[in-house]
Amino acid sequence: MTLISACTTENDDLSHLNCSAFADTFFRMPVTSQADEFIKQDVGTQYAIYICGCQTREPPSIHLAEPFAKKGREVAGLLKEKLSHSRSDATTRDILLVFEQMAIQKSYDVKGDRDLMKVIDVAVSRTKDPFWKKQNEQVYHEIVRSR
Repeated sequence: MTLISACTTENDDLSHLNCSAFADTFFRMPVTSQADEFIKQDVGTQYAIYICGCQTREPPSIHLAEPFAKKGREVAGLLKEKLSHSRSDATTRDILLVFEQMAIQKSYDVKGDRDLMKVIDVAVSRTKDPFWKKQNEQVYHEIVRSR
């Protein structure tokens, strides 16, 4: 199955992702098939699918954070860049969930990457919505407490 690649420019704003293409292809598959198809995609497409799934689907496709996080170092750089440019509380929340999964799975030493932790700290501090700020702070603390 071929998925239409999403345009992921330097701005991770949801409007720059081709979410409707994934709604017509990827998200029509049963959830059990989604993880298998997800891991076959390149990292940029995985990012687009994940963000679109978390921000345009009900319920959100947070189940994709786990297979995305398994790629560890391969996705950490992309997510760090996206997080540093994000001004969206939702995107910050969704990226932090992947970093939390990396810490849990030990697929990447999130806590040990000082530059990444600075980016995460700044992203959490600029979260505007009080509910998401609290959630993001909790995820940050979970990453810090990871072993």
